[in-house]
Amino acid sequence: MAKLGKALLSLLLDKKARAALEAQTSVPRQAQVQAQRQARPAAAPQQPHPTQEEIYARLDQAQQASVQRAHSPDRRQLIQEALKVRANKAKMLDDLPDGQQRKLKALAMMSLLKARTGQ
Repeated sequence: MAKLGKALLSLLLDKKARAALEAQTSVPRQAQVQAQRQARPAAAPQQPHPTQEEIYARLDQAQQASVQRAHSPDRRQLIQEALKVRANKAKMLDDLPDGQQRKLKALAMMSLLKARTGQ
């Protein structure tokens, strides 16, 4: 119990009543601590460190999976579509007059600066 609480109890309760109260509050606290200790899961057994060969084998598997994903037909199609969209947007920007291109670039830089400073 905190010092202030004990001081208040000494004003309000006699010594026997304080001892009984402390005994009541200490028993549940001890039971709570024991319950928490029992509820803790046992430490997981540590796995041995992988050998260098196992590490290289895992890296090779990951690299092969990455290459297979990179060469999937869906991925190629998405990349081609993205390149077409980018080319169309670049052509639209190239078709603008020089003055409008400068204004657009200035506007883009201003918005990037504002986003960077968090305004």
